[in-house]
Amino acid sequence: MLGVKIESKLDTIVGPESEVKGDISVRGSLRLDGRVEGNVSVMASLYTGKGSFVKGEVHCQDAVIAGRIEGNVTARGVIEVQGSGAVVGDIACRNLILDRNAFLDGRVTMSEEPAS
Repeated sequence: MLGVKIESKLDTIVGPESEVKGDISVRGSLRLDGRVEGNVSVMASLYTGKGSFVKGEVHCQDAVIAGRIEGNVTARGVIEVQGSGAVVGDIACRNLILDRNAFLDGRVTMSEEPAS
C-alpha cells in the first residue's frame, strides 16, 4: 500500500466465501473479500481484497481497492487502486493513487474539497 492507511480497527469484515445481495451500510470501516451486488456505504475506510467484487455504487471516506468494482466510487479523501484492482465506473475523490497495472475504465473527478 502506497498512500492509504487502513485503520487498525476493522468494524466489519465480509469474508471471501460471502456473497451479499443488497446494500451494505457501515458506520466504521469495512474489509471486503467477498462479493456484493448492491450499494456500499462506509463512513470510514474501505478495503477490498484481491478477488473481491462489487456491483454497485460505493461511498466512503478512503478506499484501497485490490478487487473489482463495477460502479461509481466516491470518497471524501483518498482512493488507491492497487495493481490487482479494477474500477469500471467513475471515481470522485480528493486524491487518487493508481498503482502500476491498476485498471480504470471511467472518468475521474478530483477536488480540493472532499467529495460528497
